[in-house]
Amino acid sequence: MILPPKSRRAGKAAGAVALETAQESSSRRMRLSTLPWLSARVFVTFGVVSLALIGFIAYQALTVSVVKIVVNEKQFGYTASDEDARSIVNSAIHTLGEGKDDTINVMSDDKVTYLRLRVDRKTFEENQASAEDIAQYVKTYIPGYGIRVNEDIAIVLPTQEDAEEVLEDLKERYAARSDTNNVKSVDFLEAVDIVEEKAPPLSMKTREEAKKALTEGRLRAVEHTVVEGDTLQDIAQEYNTTLDEILAENPGLTAEAGEELTNGAVLKLVEEKPYVTVIVEGERSTTEDIPFETEKKMVAQNKTVVHQEGELGAKDVKYRYISKNGVVAEEDKEYITENRKKEPVTKIIYEGTGYRAGSKIAQGSGSIPKIRWPVDSGTITSGFRTAQRPNHNGIDVGLPIGNPCYASAGGVVIVAGWGGGYGNTIVIDHGDGVGTRYAHLNKIHVAVGETVSRGQRIADTGNTGNSSGPHLHYEIFTNTDGTIRYINPAQYKP
Repeated sequence: MILPPKSRRAGKAAGAVALETAQESSSRRMRLSTLPWLSARVFVTFGVVSLALIGFIAYQALTVSVVKIVVNEKQFGYTASDEDARSIVNSAIHTLGEGKDDTINVMSDDKVTYLRLRVDRKTFEENQASAEDIAQYVKTYIPGYGIRVNEDIAIVLPTQEDAEEVLEDLKERYAARSDTNNVKSVDFLEAVDIVEEKAPPLSMKTREEAKKALTEGRLRAVEHTVVEGDTLQDIAQEYNTTLDEILAENPGLTAEAGEELTNGAVLKLVEEKPYVTVIVEGERSTTEDIPFETEKKMVAQNKTVVHQEGELGAKDVKYRYISKNGVVAEEDKEYITENRKKEPVTKIIYEGTGYRAGSKIAQGSGSIPKIRWPVDSGTITSGFRTAQRPNHNGIDVGLPIGNPCYASAGGVVIVAGWGGGYGNTIVIDHGDGVGTRYAHLNKIHVAVGETVSRGQRIADTGNTGNSSGPHLHYEIFTNTDGTIRYINPAQYKP
C-alpha cells in the first residue's frame, strides 16, 4: 500500500526514531562492557587494598618509630630518634669523665649500633634507654701520656706537655737552687720516661695531682725479718710507717712485746714508697747547729732537776752532698770547710738518788770492818763535833785538789753525785749497818749500784759544795735500829 506522501514522511520519521533508539541502546551496552573496574575481580582487589590501607593506618596509629641502642650486642632499650640515641650514648661515655678538665676527650672502643624499627607504645615506654645503664657497661678511656717508672705506668696526664712539666717541676722542687746551694746535677734514681697511654677517666691526673701522687707514692705490702737489736720504733722509721700500723698488720703483737723482738721473726708491714726518687748532687754553704751534750750527776736528794740548760752551738759549713727527694743523710755529706762560731753548752741534770745523808744504808749490827784511811796524805783541819762545830758529823782532811780518794772498805755505792752543800759526794754501804761518806770531791770514778773493794780509788779530792778550801770531808756512821749514829773517823787514822 502506497501511503500518501504525508504518511510516508511520517512513517519514515518514526522508523528513524526507532533506529536511533536502538543504536543508542547498543552503544550504551558497548560502553558498559568495555569498563574493567566494574568487574568482580576489581571489586575484590579494591576491597583487599582498602583493608590493607586501613590496617596500615591502624598500625601507624598504635605503634611508634624508635631507635634501638645495642652496645657489643647487648641491647639497652629505645629512644625516639637517632639524635636522642647518640646523645644518650655520648652522655654515658662521658659520665666517668665528669669533674675533670672539660677539654679531656673521653672515648670508647665498644661497638655501638643504632637500629631503626617500630614498636608498640607500651613497649617503648617500658624500655627506654638510659645513660646510667649504659655507663655501667661501657668501657671508656682517655687518650693521654703516661709517666713510666721502671716499666710501670705510675701516672697518666692529658698531654705530653703536662707530663714533661710535672717531671721538670719535681726536679726543680728538690734541687732548691739558691745562692748558697750550687746544684751540679739533677736526675731520677729510677728509669723514667713518657709514653702514650689509654687511661680510665677517673685515673687521669691534673698536673698538681700528679706531682703529689709521684712524691707521696703508693702503699705496698712488705715483710721484715727481725735481726738482733731491732725495735718497733726503728722498723717503723725504716719503712715510713707508724707503730699503730705495725700492730694492726700483726695481730697478737703488742707494743710491750715488740720491744723484745725474736730474731728471725717476720713482721708484715705496709710501706709507703714514692714512685720516683729525685737525686740531686751539689755543694751547699749553710750554718749548722752543734748539738750539746747532756751530763747527769747523781745527787743525794729525792727529785731530779735541771741544774744547767743546754745550748746549741753553731758552725758555718760548706759541704758536698747527695740528696734523695730533698733529704740529705749524714753519710751523704762530705765537708769541705767548717768554722765553729759558737760552742755548745752542756746540759747538766742533777738526778736524785732518793738517798739522804746515809739514811738508806741497811740495818745491821753496826760492827765496824777493818777501815782503810781514805787518803794517802793530808792533815785533819776540822775535827768531829768540836765545840765550834757541834754538828760536824765527820772530819775534814786538808789536801790539794786531785789527790786520790779510796774506799775505806768493800761495799755498794748508794750515792755518787751532787750532794748539795756536800758538793760531789760518794756514800758506800759496807753492809751490817755500816756506811761511809766522802764529800767535796773534784771528780767521781764510780756509779750508784757499783760494788767496790777496800782501797779502790773511787774519786779525786776537791773543793766543791760549801767548802772553805780544798779538803775531804769524811764520815763513818751506823744504822742498827733505823737511827743513824756517827762515829769519829779520827780514831782510824793510821
